[in-house]
Amino acid sequence: ALLSAAVIGKVFWRGILEFVGEHEDVDATLATLEERDFIRRDPSSQLSGDQQFVFKHMLIREVAYSIVPRAVRRERHAAGLCRPPEPARRALPQGSELR
Repeated sequence: ALLSAAVIGKVFWRGILEFVGEHEDVDATLATLEERDFIRRDPSSQLSGDQQFVFKHMLIREVAYSIVPRAVRRERHAAGLCRPPEPARRALPQGSELR
């Protein structure tokens, strides 16, 4: 999950992580990453209805990102952009389309 979150960015959301990652229990995984002090939950979110997280330190994200092979990064970037989860779609201005 940490590697998938790193591909999403310094700030990431539970729903997008669940969509692009391959994790059975995203909530438990995120709780463990919080306990280990890698990430923190933001009290507010830019995506209504979705929990927002941020890496505690940019170096954590950079190291995690560098571990992910480039081909996998491309796949995960594409997955997150092609079909964002419902909260991301609801955040679009009315009449906007995802292509």
